[in-house]
Amino acid sequence: MKRFISGVLVFAMLFGCLGLSGAAANPAEKIPTVYVVGGNQVMRDPETGEQKWGVTVPDGYIEDAVKDCIGDLLKALVTGRDRDIEAYQTKLLSWIEPLYAEVRCDENGVPLKELTVCRDYYLDRPFSLDDSLDDRICNGYYPIRAYDFYYDWRADLFLAADQLEQYIDMVREATGSSVVNVAGRCEGASLILAYLSRYGSGKLSRLLFYTPTSEEYMLVSQSYAGKIRFSFPEISAWVNNNRYFSLDSLSTEKVLTELLKAMLRAAAQSPTGLSGAALNLAYERVFKSVLPDVLLASYATMPATWSMVSKEDYEDALAYVFNGKETEYAGLIERIRNYHDNAGAISERLLREAAANGVHIGVITKYGYPAIPLFEESDQLSDGSSILHYTSFGATASKHSETLSDRYIADLAEKGLSGYLSPDKKIDASTCLFPDATWFIGGIDHEYFPASLDLFLEQFMRAEAPMTVRSVADRPQFLLFENDGLVPLTDENADRATVGVQEPSAAKKAADRLLRLFSAIRDMLIRFFGALFPGLSGDV
Repeated sequence: MKRFISGVLVFAMLFGCLGLSGAAANPAEKIPTVYVVGGNQVMRDPETGEQKWGVTVPDGYIEDAVKDCIGDLLKALVTGRDRDIEAYQTKLLSWIEPLYAEVRCDENGVPLKELTVCRDYYLDRPFSLDDSLDDRICNGYYPIRAYDFYYDWRADLFLAADQLEQYIDMVREATGSSVVNVAGRCEGASLILAYLSRYGSGKLSRLLFYTPTSEEYMLVSQSYAGKIRFSFPEISAWVNNNRYFSLDSLSTEKVLTELLKAMLRAAAQSPTGLSGAALNLAYERVFKSVLPDVLLASYATMPATWSMVSKEDYEDALAYVFNGKETEYAGLIERIRNYHDNAGAISERLLREAAANGVHIGVITKYGYPAIPLFEESDQLSDGSSILHYTSFGATASKHSETLSDRYIADLAEKGLSGYLSPDKKIDASTCLFPDATWFIGGIDHEYFPASLDLFLEQFMRAEAPMTVRSVADRPQFLLFENDGLVPLTDENADRATVGVQEPSAAKKAADRLLRLFSAIRDMLIRFFGALFPGLSGDV
């Protein structure tokens, strides 16, 4: 999902009824699993056969766009006049709209072009509910990926929920099992909530959420809400201190554009925060008013992406993206609100009801990779894309480079809950929705899904008794991803769970204090000259 927003965001900113009683009839390993994949899966044009995976920027397209837009951008930044900002916006959209013409949705949230979801990127096989299913038991059990479910990750998730219900019935018929297990990855968690809302949990035995983004996905949630801010010292630290990060590792097509690389290089070389202040000023002056139309030309028209806007950002996002266009986009807004009111906003209730109905629910989440510091909450403990508090359904966590306070840890001990404290003292799992069935894996980012984690998912589904964080010795609540495998997180290896963190030196701390002083003086000067020359910031 990172591919969803990051490219367009930087582009816009820088130049723009069976009950569970049936489950007992089958041993755990004889219950098939329906694996609901994440969003942004490869799709194919049924007419031309062309593959589409998000948006591919043609060679030279960005360079040509920069040349064409830069004059209008500079004029809008200098004058701040509405007509100059609108001229820049028009020019920018003329470059963005063609990129998303075949993948975006219309004003009612309906895809403009029907695309076929593919079940395999390499073989490009289309996924269809018309395909017949057979019994795919192997060596006496069902592999975790025996029955993958694909869907149009752009469209209304309640439509996908109807298809999921049909697919679950197909799997039950093919296997003879009265119930199924369901695993949902990333956006797949949002789809599962829509399914529970519409169909309930009567056909489910176990339910596992795998790095779910149903509560929040930072790039979507905070960009839709307009919560963007720049701190070049933080960006510089992110670049320089992350031992697993290199600019060359960023793909121009799959992760971020060359422009983000350029920004990060500039940030890494910037000795002060002045560049960040200038970019923040530009954002407030021009980009903040332009970004909503950029989003509406791309991903914000897709109802499914709104399922990843947090409850806290939801109303702000609606107001920011659709400001003044509520009538034009009434159909899309209705779909967004329908999902929020009947699935997203009541996720806890839906999950508690499923658990009360006998469904064993587990959560596997990741952490330890810093998020790119472009948003207000980028310093929260995360997997680089989603904040851990959300992916774990409620864990209390420190900031990325910090630990929970001594007072908090002491209070946890007084309550007899120290067993829920991670060895690196960053996570309190006791506040999770399912504290005894939520696992945390350090040292791995959101978009990496190795085979060792699939084995963990299989272990959860096949366990004879419902698996908890204390039922399997080598699968405690806190784990570390290392050497392509999972090991328990301990006091000895806890420092490897979070990457890209260095304890600042005394000189660095002093420099930071001096930088904050200069920043305060700079802000005073900006306000002073703004008062002297009001024409520079108003329409003339």
